[in-house]
Amino acid sequence: MVTLTFGTCCGGIFTEVIDEGMGFDYYRYGNLPSSDASTGEGIFIMQSLADKMTYSDGGRHIRLEFVVEGIDPAEALERITVLQQHFAQVAA
Repeated sequence: MVTLTFGTCCGGIFTEVIDEGMGFDYYRYGNLPSSDASTGEGIFIMQSLADKMTYSDGGRHIRLEFVVEGIDPAEALERITVLQQHFAQVAA
């Protein structure tokens, strides 16, 4: 069973995903996508878009926070650039 929770916090919004499964070794993915585009890409995209991403309970609980008030334009452009570069490499 998977539980999704949404709400407001910290001048923005959050979502939490809580899974009753076995969890996963999130340390293995780091902050960059794997050279195998099918491994860890979703985690990479979430890390690139969220202002804060935390794991707990052995990877069964993930919380993403997104600042909405006072979005920093420079940070938004940096996120866009990171994702554009990633998808350009995947397409190549």
